[in-house]
Amino acid sequence: MAHARQIAIDIPIGLPESGRRACDLAARSALPPGTRSRVFLDLRRPLLRYLPDDYRSANAWGKADGKGLSKQAWFILPKVAEVDAAVTPADQVLLREVHPEVIFHRLSAGAPLPSKKTRLGQDIRLELLADAGLALASGWERQFLRRDVQLDDLIDAAGCALAAHRIGEGQLRALPLEGFGGASGRDGRGLAMEIWG
Repeated sequence: MAHARQIAIDIPIGLPESGRRACDLAARSALPPGTRSRVFLDLRRPLLRYLPDDYRSANAWGKADGKGLSKQAWFILPKVAEVDAAVTPADQVLLREVHPEVIFHRLSAGAPLPSKKTRLGQDIRLELLADAGLALASGWERQFLRRDVQLDDLIDAAGCALAAHRIGEGQLRALPLEGFGGASGRDGRGLAMEIWG
């Protein structure tokens, strides 16, 4: 990390003890209806104590806090815990949280995009990246085994790389949080809860 100019990752950084993060609500609001569910809500630090295998208790705790935990959110929780354990507030000068759906929505100037799981959705996202200056060489995706990573995840990673470049150039800022409620500022570990886009 020491030699990077900027890093952008699609994993939540900064977790509230309770409730929702304002940055997640702002990211959802930035997306068109029908795509907003692509931004996870309701990830909270106390849920980490139920890893690695106590989904039932995690969901029960979540419901007691106001909102249960989806299975999809549960499956990303180990990566959230990994980032949470590794990142310090000082790292956040270099390491920023982004969301690919927000990135591609901005690149499309707000035009609705087909699902990233479809070939059409993937082709459009690759065109948007190329138009933004990140043209990927033919066959680039064959460097990775399908059993390890899917094409839509590779395209998301390319979107994150573009976002990192733009953050480093001062072209992107954290989403505005005014009017969204939820937890904002810094969490109990001092990590900024913000999504850049």
